[in-house]
Amino acid sequence: IMLMAFASFMSMQKKQVKDLGLAGLLQDIGKAKIPSAILNKEEAITKEEFELLKQHVDHALELLEIADKGSGSITGTVILTISQHHERIDGSGYPYELSEKQISLTGQMAGLIDTYCALTTNKVYAKGVYNQNALETIHALRDIKFKGVLIDQLVQFLGIYPVTTLVELNTGEVAVVIQQNSVRRMLPRVMILLNPDKTKNEYPATIDLI
Repeated sequence: IMLMAFASFMSMQKKQVKDLGLAGLLQDIGKAKIPSAILNKEEAITKEEFELLKQHVDHALELLEIADKGSGSITGTVILTISQHHERIDGSGYPYELSEKQISLTGQMAGLIDTYCALTTNKVYAKGVYNQNALETIHALRDIKFKGVLIDQLVQFLGIYPVTTLVELNTGEVAVVIQQNSVRRMLPRVMILLNPDKTKNEYPATIDLI
């Protein structure tokens, strides 16, 4: 869903948006062929286990080829996106170690959204981080793992402070972001939940920080 929304935000054609939604839905289907002991392992996986895990991309492509059976219902864009969603522009990705322009835009988009979702989702071996922390981590990968211009688009899409994010103002008050500001991303509209002493605000006001 997030990949489709991101594609729509980037003004892609409806057909591409649909293809990206299907790719996002199916990109990890190959994990069905990965031992559950690896997928559910709470401690860090070994190098050998990681090599097995990386094979989920090839497994996904094999399963989709069988499912499609030449009908063409699974488009080339879907296949390409799935095959490249773990590739990175510095060549450190898998399974083909592609770099820079060898990676399609849809492959880069899928990889970026996959990374964001992985960072913000609870897993058996780690808790998800807050949206801001995820964006900070992704920003550190700028022009290393992902194109900087694409990361800029992601930030514009999500907002520096996504709706429902809890923030502490310089007054000490705690607020929840309720609306983005398209002009000044650092100054959203917020609702004050806690007073400066962190007691509950019985009559929460809304403030446009701009």
